[in-house]
Formats: sequence, C-alpha cells, structure tokens
Amino acid sequence: MKILFLLLFLNVAFGEFLEVVAEKFTGDNLKGVSVIEGNVDIKKGEDRLRADKVTIYTKENKLQEVYAEGNVDFMITTPDSRKIKGKSKSLRYDALQTQYHLLGDVHAQEEGKENSLNGDEVIVNKETGYMNVVGNKNKPARLIFNIDEVKKDGQGSTK
Repeated sequence: MKILFLLLFLNVAFGEFLEVVAEKFTGDNLKGVSVIEGNVDIKKGEDRLRADKVTIYTKENKLQEVYAEGNVDFMITTPDSRKIKGKSKSLRYDALQTQYHLLGDVHAQEEGKENSLNGDEVIVNKETGYMNVVGNKNKPARLIFNIDEVKKDGQGSTK
C-alpha cells in the first residue's frame, strides 16, 4: 500500500512543500535524515523526482541535500521556465548550491525541443546554468542543441 503525505517539516524555498508518495518512509528529525523507499514520487512546485529510494537530508528543518538511486526519472524547471526531463542511475541535489549531480547513463532532454545531452556524469547548476557533461572512452558525452542565429536586416537592426 502506498503512503501519501506532505513533509511539512521541510522549509523549502518560496514556501513550497515537498509532496511525497512512496511505499515506505523512515524519518529521524534529530539526525535530519529521511529515507523514502518503493516507487518514490516526489513533487516540489513544477519539479518532479521518481526513484526506487530517496534520502533527504535536513539541518534545522531546512533542506540540505536529496540523494536518489535506482530507476531515477526527473523533471527540472529552469529559472527561464524550460523543462528538462531525464533519467540516470543516481541523482544528488545540493540545495545550498542549487546543483544537480547525475551519475550513470544520464539522458536528459528539453521538453518540446531537440536539445538533449547524454553522458556518464552530468553536473547542472539550476540557478547559474553551469553545466559539465562527462562521457567515457567507450561512450563519449553527446550534446544536441539548437542555437538561434542573430540576423540583420538591410538597416542594421537585429531580428
């Protein structure tokens, strides 16, 4: 039987709550560790994370880190409202740096566009837009993206 609950004790940015659906939840407020297992589905605003197991670390009731493993499936909304969907073997989110660290067979694609990336390790900072994609000898990193060119009309203004 699935358990549905809101983690009200987590004070997340902009007053948003984490909505968690899972088969099992174990939490220790004193240690600031919550372990969620079995068909985990977490929503925070427009962002979503699904995995076999998710561990959430807090300090003084503030989100510090999220670590997801096993069949990780995610959707991240960037500050400019782009939606990135993807999969990886594990995902670590550092809330203090707003940075995602994806490991193992990472595939991500911007919703509604051809923009995509594949690699063994990907680091993305949600706020700054910094990205680092690493492949390996047998399977190099691969990026596909569309860049709009600036064109000038006969009078020198850009379109």
